[in-house]
Amino acid sequence: MCPSNGSKFQAAKAYARASSFLTAAKQKVRKRFGKPEPESLLYGFDGTTTLNLVTTFPLYAPLTSGRYDDKAETTIQTINRLIPLLSDFAKAQSDKHLDIIDIREFPVSSTDLQYAEELKMLFDKYGSDKANSHNYHMLYGPLLKDRDQIASLLEIGVGTNNVDVLSNMGTGGKPGASLRAFRDFLTNAEIYGADIDERILFEEERIKTYYLDQTDSRSFDHLGKRIPSELDLIIDDGLHSPNANINTVLFGLQRIRIGGWLVVEDIAPNAIPVWELVAALLPANYTPHILTASGFVREKAGTFSLNDHAMAIFAAQRYE
Repeated sequence: MCPSNGSKFQAAKAYARASSFLTAAKQKVRKRFGKPEPESLLYGFDGTTTLNLVTTFPLYAPLTSGRYDDKAETTIQTINRLIPLLSDFAKAQSDKHLDIIDIREFPVSSTDLQYAEELKMLFDKYGSDKANSHNYHMLYGPLLKDRDQIASLLEIGVGTNNVDVLSNMGTGGKPGASLRAFRDFLTNAEIYGADIDERILFEEERIKTYYLDQTDSRSFDHLGKRIPSELDLIIDDGLHSPNANINTVLFGLQRIRIGGWLVVEDIAPNAIPVWELVAALLPANYTPHILTASGFVREKAGTFSLNDHAMAIFAAQRYE
């Protein structure tokens, strides 16, 4: 005998309540005994969302008749393929050559390596993950080797440890860690930070931090009124979303001094085409680089496989 729709519904409700209870219980146990959340939960890979793809993403949906399932499949395909295709198109029209190199190949002298190691010690001292997780010190050491000449640095993403904020570091994170490391390394520089979480903003010797919503260009306008008009280095270690990143790039192109750098951290391998497209569209007086960092596994020239914490960096220097 088949159960009625009513009994199915009641059973589903009971299952949902039980699942919610079990999930909450597991979270309490993990918190009580110091056990971290599974990585799939920490990085937001679990869960589902019910959306009408055609109406939610009209920019990518085909303007045609047909079954919803077919149109939804085409919409997903367009979302995933449009940027790589635009990247290929832009590269075909551009005379810029863009190499993807291992970040460990960026230092070219013993001085570069010396400064990279010194910066690593400072990152580690203050609890930043830039060196011990991602070996980003191999980029920043050489970039900042003329450190007595560096006057100002802005890092977007102070680093919140409040887990109710998207792109948080977890409860063990140290807000402001990299800002303090840069301050100690750059003895003549003013250090600026910006973050969407106002609870972790602070001010101390040669460090000032401000509110910023990277998804809102008007928020960048407000930030721009509070920091210098020219900066030696702008780092995006904030939301790690392409639209937010590109807002940072648009802001940075107006403020990077000649010889200065614009850096976007924590780029996933499947987002590389976004940055190939950005590189092709940069003004002629910028030289772009893409560097692979800890977590990347190179299979063969130009292709990568995704490891647990795969990251890349986009870096562009202004020459004139």
